[in-house]
Amino acid sequence: MLDVVMSHCNEETDSPEEGENRPYLRKPDTGARCLIRDVREKFAEVSRQTRRDIEAERAFILTKIETVKKDTHMTAEEKKTAIAALKKELP
Repeated sequence: MLDVVMSHCNEETDSPEEGENRPYLRKPDTGARCLIRDVREKFAEVSRQTRRDIEAERAFILTKIETVKKDTHMTAEEKKTAIAALKKELP
């Protein structure tokens, strides 16, 4: 996702002024400084336009459930709670 955000960085308009104390990232290809912006609304808009792939969503959650089952750092109770929460998210 960082690649997508960085590809939308306009080096002329998105660079902070020298000495300006605002958060920024450096573009790996050019080294240009790009201001960090809140793009949640833009991503939400794009997401609304994208069709849901129910099978992919289900497969993703099922893999997370399998990951939880195999986790050696979680207690049985933690696993049970996590799996229950993930099952609620199944489409």
